[in-house]
Amino acid sequence: NLRAGLLISSIIPLCLLFAISLMNTFGISANLMSLGAVDFGIIIDGAIIIVEFVLFSMSGGRELLTGLKGAELRDVKNKMVIKSASKMMRSAIFGQLIILIVFIPILVLSGVEGKMFRPMALTFSFALVGAMILCLTYVPVMAALFIKPSSKQRSLSDRLMQFLMRIYQPVIQLALRMRYAVVGLSLIWLKACF
Repeated sequence: NLRAGLLISSIIPLCLLFAISLMNTFGISANLMSLGAVDFGIIIDGAIIIVEFVLFSMSGGRELLTGLKGAELRDVKNKMVIKSASKMMRSAIFGQLIILIVFIPILVLSGVEGKMFRPMALTFSFALVGAMILCLTYVPVMAALFIKPSSKQRSLSDRLMQFLMRIYQPVIQLALRMRYAVVGLSLIWLKACF
């Protein structure tokens, strides 16, 4: 979904703007060491979780949205987005909090190590805090405004997943029927690797 992709992509510059603002406030210089650690994949992780579930909910509730126009459509979409975002918010924020906790040991380093790595940890933490704030506010609002339910026609990803499931289903059923042989072969393979 192009709109969902653009919404998620818009998180990156906003998080960087938030991080650079806090870097300026706390007197952290913008250099390769401090800015090079910002991982865009981790920053947009919470937004992806929320937007994907909003898309899933809207495609599942497509029947509710058909025939509605104007304020009525907007109200139903808003309720769907609020319900979807609220359901996934805990997962999104919890995942980002775990990543923030990982940086605590780096923040307590002293000496040369502290001077080298503390700016990097602070910059990344600032960007992640910005991402959390945007997940709570910006992402649900923009999802309600710009995301439309997908059409009934199947996309390329749906067809690809259906093709892969046709291959995967018989293999997993065979593996479950022959579970002792699968476990035995796995142990033999593990022993052969070591």
